[in-house]
Amino acid sequence: MPTDRPHLANALSHSAIALTVWLAAAGLGLEGCSDASGPALAPPLTATVVAATNGQTGLVGTGLPLPLRVKVDSAGIPKAGVTIKWYTKAGSMAPTQSVTDKDGVASAAWTLGTVAGRVDADAAIPGSPTYLVHFNALAAPGPAVAIETYSGDRQTFPVNRSASVVAVVKDPYGNTVQGQAVTWTIQRGPVAFLTTGVTTDAAGLSTSSLVATGTSGNAVVRAALPGSGASADFALTIGGPGATVVLHTSSPISFISSHNGSTNPAVDTIAVDGTMTWTLEFFDYDRHGVASVGTPTFQGADFPFYGPDILGVVFTAPGTYHYADPYNPGATGIVVVK
Repeated sequence: MPTDRPHLANALSHSAIALTVWLAAAGLGLEGCSDASGPALAPPLTATVVAATNGQTGLVGTGLPLPLRVKVDSAGIPKAGVTIKWYTKAGSMAPTQSVTDKDGVASAAWTLGTVAGRVDADAAIPGSPTYLVHFNALAAPGPAVAIETYSGDRQTFPVNRSASVVAVVKDPYGNTVQGQAVTWTIQRGPVAFLTTGVTTDAAGLSTSSLVATGTSGNAVVRAALPGSGASADFALTIGGPGATVVLHTSSPISFISSHNGSTNPAVDTIAVDGTMTWTLEFFDYDRHGVASVGTPTFQGADFPFYGPDILGVVFTAPGTYHYADPYNPGATGIVVVK
């Protein structure tokens, strides 16, 4: 049966027109190239970051000083009317979609999230996954509003040893703040400062060291943010002279008396109201502690993951006390109190 050639020709002509319109709408015009098969695609779109808007720094929860900007061109010619979509998981973009102007530039304002650190954002031409440009910014902590105990609170140490206390400073969103002044004072008790932290370090920490003034008892030390009213108190117990045991954390794990070298068990003798002190030889990321075994008993504890690796107990009643590392039961010791 003969083909209806006029109708077929018309259909092909309409299809070619539709394809041309679709390509033009996508910003991929057909001008500038032809061969025996007909017109070809224009040079592809290229999206680039406007450098001055990348790598900015702003406070958490606030907008960056400059809006992010991206430039779109085709073979070096700025392209107006190209849609750009903006994305970030660290805060928000406004608008989330914008269109390039006559200079081929689209922009959006970036309001940072509440987590401090290096953050990222992206701009993309919808439907063109290869046309993706990347931005980064530094979200700096906000102003210091809170100070908390970090390590050293509720510790016990003997009159013949020093101790450390560490406070941490935070912004309204809980980010730690570097370079913040901290004031340390002794509220009460038989202790004196050896050193005091002046400003917080890169981790937002301020550290002070203390020494007993010769008598046992309870003490309170305060770290405060000047002019804010925010403060944190450390409760300390100073016991009588005592002994020290080191927990050797390499294999074999063992308690070793610093005074007589005895080990597993480490055996030490102290007076009533004396302080027994345990320290880690070095931090090894494993759990360690001192746990009372049998009777009579005393209140042991785990070594902290952060801060001074030291535990102290004041023994107020005579007796022979046995202990072990609860995570490594083969490491043992005895405290004779009399």
